Amino acid sequence: MVNLFLLTALTLVGLTSLVQVSGQQQPQQPQQPQQPQQPRRRFGLPTQAPPVWAVTIYKDKLGGGDNANLAGPGCRPVPDGFNDKMSSLHVTAGCVQLFKDIDCQKPLGTFTVNDIMRNDNLQDSGYNDEVSSVGDCGPPPTQPPGGK
Repeated sequence: MVNLFLLTALTLVGLTSLVQVSGQQQPQQPQQPQQPQQPRRRFGLPTQAPPVWAVTIYKDKLGGGDNANLAGPGCRPVPDGFNDKMSSLHVTAGCVQLFKDIDCQKPLGTFTVNDIMRNDNLQDSGYNDEVSSVGDCGPPPTQPPGGK
């Protein structure tokens, strides 16, 4: 009777891999091959990794005027109405690089979440009304052998 009670209790808590029955151990069931890891889920919905970078761009200095949110990884063109009309930005995650051309060509400068003063007025950086795309900061530029 005690063995039956133990077997029932162990089954209820999911410990059936090693069950004592009359002093003998039952062999453990062979393990199933591992399935590829599925995306994590929260409340039944797949969760996504946080973006590598995220930024809010503004048409006017000091975060004024119309605004739009962009996030990456990768290159993103600025939305319609912002091409060559961006005057300030607020980096909310990571590091972003501003580009003069729409396909992340002709880099202008990089900004991080810590560049609060530089973000308020792109006129100060020389990038006011120049930005057409935003992307990853990427690796820092390397100098050719011998410097310069």
